[in-house]
Amino acid sequence: MSPERYVDGMSTRWRLRRYGPAALVAVAGIVCAALSGSKGVEIAGYTIMTLGFGAIVLLVFYEIGLSEDRERAKEERGRRP
Repeated sequence: MSPERYVDGMSTRWRLRRYGPAALVAVAGIVCAALSGSKGVEIAGYTIMTLGFGAIVLLVFYEIGLSEDRERAKEERGRRP
């Protein structure tokens, strides 16, 4: 895969397709923990919620990395004669 593929900007559709499922998992975990009838289901809900929020954090770090790659590519284009 070429680095140019990762240098392009991300569309709103891309963000929705990536953040949407992670947010739904987090919300499902919250609902599961809130409506639980037993300690085991509550712990499972907290685990699911943590996985969803963890995925969101990873996606944020990924976007930060992509923005740094875009900036680096822009600087390299500016240096070339």
